[in-house]
Amino acid sequence: MTKENVNGRGGRRYSACRVLVWFILVFATYELMVIQFLGGFVPDIEVDSKTGEKKIRRRPERHKKVVDGKVVMLSEIDGVLEGRLQLIDIVIPENALDGSEKRDRYGNVQGVFCVVEWDLQAEDPSAVPVFSDLTKNSEMCQSTRFVTDLYDVARQAESFGPKSIMSHHDHFRNKHARYIPPSVVVFHESRCGSTVVSNMLAAMAPHHSRVYSEALPPIKALQFCEYRENCIPSLHYELIHDVFYLMGRTYRAEEEQYVTYKIHAPGVRSIEAFTRAMPGSSWMFLYRNPVEVITSHLEGSVADQTVFDMKTPECLRDYGSKVQPLLLMEIVSAERRFIDSLSKEEYCAAYLATLCESAIREYERAEGSMTKRLFLNYENLPDKIWDSVLPHLGLELSGKRIHNLERWAAPYAKGANKYSMFHGDSEGKRSKASQIVKDAVDLFLSDRFGRLNALSKETLGD
Repeated sequence: MTKENVNGRGGRRYSACRVLVWFILVFATYELMVIQFLGGFVPDIEVDSKTGEKKIRRRPERHKKVVDGKVVMLSEIDGVLEGRLQLIDIVIPENALDGSEKRDRYGNVQGVFCVVEWDLQAEDPSAVPVFSDLTKNSEMCQSTRFVTDLYDVARQAESFGPKSIMSHHDHFRNKHARYIPPSVVVFHESRCGSTVVSNMLAAMAPHHSRVYSEALPPIKALQFCEYRENCIPSLHYELIHDVFYLMGRTYRAEEEQYVTYKIHAPGVRSIEAFTRAMPGSSWMFLYRNPVEVITSHLEGSVADQTVFDMKTPECLRDYGSKVQPLLLMEIVSAERRFIDSLSKEEYCAAYLATLCESAIREYERAEGSMTKRLFLNYENLPDKIWDSVLPHLGLELSGKRIHNLERWAAPYAKGANKYSMFHGDSEGKRSKASQIVKDAVDLFLSDRFGRLNALSKETLGD
């Protein structure tokens, strides 16, 4: 082999190495500049200018973390731990709380998480009056939906260390998740202005306050043991605690935050389980003149003979059922009546009595507790929210926040695209009430309504 041949082969190898090195440098530059830097300016939602179709971009490359000195991609679990994915639903197996699987923890409860666009609530609370509206309108929710074991992720969240995270997304840079305890949990009698209250609390401090209005996880966790005798209380409390803990996590760690929960009306029957699972958490019970509440329930329903488009009101959903809440049976029996002998109006009154009685009993059970427990009459809306309720909860109200509360005390929404202006309608409801309704109220609710009024004066100082 001649010297020229050797030099020729060496030259070709050198040229190939130079090409390879340049290729690596170009690829690295593209990764750094185009994907990591310029990619940050690409919106998560792309709209086709011709069809108007929206394309959702998950772009996980925007999030990385450091583990043992190595940069790796963030997973969905990391999204939960960082507070970017919110708990939107839970699935509870039938034997999850009876200790049959494990005695030291609840069973295989699955948590469903996704990205919730809280800006929608901050911009117009009345457009997303309940949490299901918010998740449905959160365009990133469906594409980021993630299911995992609730118990395991709650334990990981409790031990989560922010030092392990290195985010490449400006929105999350130098922000680490923390838990925000409930500012207040709102229980209510139904048809008593609770939607207006939740809208006001969401608008009080936009981008600093979030309201879970009738979200599924709390009500599912609270009510799971209502009809099950084999539930182990400690496991039930742990499940409730984990639900509120995970829903209260936020990545806005350095900002003042408020988290409020409005619980679906029947959930108040599990208020004792809530206070035992979440000791020290403030709660409020909204109520109204029972004649007005029953009239509101029965208007346009199966109990209203003047309409044809009839719907079953919430207070009659268990009417005629073989399985009845224990407290309802107790209240009916105390009046020497049988459930199957009750008229629809009487059953509705007895149902509402279970809600009022649950709040009253929990207040009396926890007498002497430092926990803030408030009772608010519908007649005192909306002014009492900023005059009494929020000051009692220790929330500071600036002039701007009071203005926000006043502004959103008026727009009222109940369901998608159904808007009106909130105004008291007590006189109209009472004028429509039949004598049968008034007699049902006298039987089951009058004394309890008087007790609620007394507690309102006692807890709000007026």
